[in-house]
Amino acid sequence: KLKKERGAQFAAELATVDGKKLALHSKEETDALVEDIARQKLSVKEVKKRERRRNPVAPFTTSSMQQDASRKLGFTSRRTMMFAQQLYEGVELGRRGPVGLITYMRTDSTRLSDLALDEVRDYVGASFGADYLPEKPNVYAAGKKAQDAHEAIRPTSVENTPELMEKYLPRDQLRLYTLIWQRFVASQMTPAVFDTVSVSVAAGERYIARASGSTLKFAGFLAVYADNKKEKDVLLPELAAGEALSLLDLLPEQHFTEPPPRYNDASIVKTLEELGIGRPSTYAPIIETIQKRGYVERREKQFRPTELGFIVTDMLEEHFKNIVDVKFTANLEGELDGVADGSLDKNELLGSFYKPFEQTLKKAEDAIGTVELPEEVT
Repeated sequence: KLKKERGAQFAAELATVDGKKLALHSKEETDALVEDIARQKLSVKEVKKRERRRNPVAPFTTSSMQQDASRKLGFTSRRTMMFAQQLYEGVELGRRGPVGLITYMRTDSTRLSDLALDEVRDYVGASFGADYLPEKPNVYAAGKKAQDAHEAIRPTSVENTPELMEKYLPRDQLRLYTLIWQRFVASQMTPAVFDTVSVSVAAGERYIARASGSTLKFAGFLAVYADNKKEKDVLLPELAAGEALSLLDLLPEQHFTEPPPRYNDASIVKTLEELGIGRPSTYAPIIETIQKRGYVERREKQFRPTELGFIVTDMLEEHFKNIVDVKFTANLEGELDGVADGSLDKNELLGSFYKPFEQTLKKAEDAIGTVELPEEVT
């Protein structure tokens, strides 16, 4: 913890010792380092200021909607799809009768129709002003496996604002609709702009510590939609190279690396999408199925494999290695696309799969027999 002569305190982290990245291996080594730094004179070595932009995010696909609803609203994938289905099928809006509030909710495309783009650009210009409206519509790249049959998930009309829909929608439907509406509007706004400052602090000749701060200069799309990168304003006092600093405190803290967390609804959907397992319509049913069959349990919003889950997985990996291989599902999706566009014959595809599969199945049935789960002694 450091302080200017007449100014605020700030924290800096020790980065290098004798020009090399800091690496400490024991308490004794750390204590010796702390004592040595305490004896050094401290001064600002370098101050860098720059502007950083954060671009808006694409409108929702099924996958990104399920992930966002899980993170921000605590919804399971199944609940998200249930509410989305209701919003798509239509909601009674007083005298207007039933109105479908969102476009089709099973999609892997980020494409928006020209009509929707014109409407949202008019809305952004009128509601937020010219600074928030990009010169040309923002276009987002589709994923490699996107089929692009439908548009992205968006409100059917940007004029149906969450505020206007509040009196017609139950709480959870409204929360999901608000998320979809905000993400759609934000996707067609300008980037957020941050002022960032990075400071190098010298302690004697040997040590360099670093501190960085950022402040939001222009909200851009963040005026509508808070993305998942939580960025707090970190203010550093005004500093100049060569300025002397005084040391308030040295904190030698030990940190341990954590194992990767268990899957939750958001991370499992993201992984399924990245690995090419399933399609927008099957993410929620896949998660439902592994729970119904007792392979995993949901505890504290995390999925934990059960004993049955471990046994089934081990068996499948032993006897059906090709089929439980992640690439199998992704390749099959590609081959089915080939059948759809006529470049592959369906009977050939089925034949090449079923003949070896039949043999494997026979072998596995003989080898496995029936499996009894041991009864647990209570």
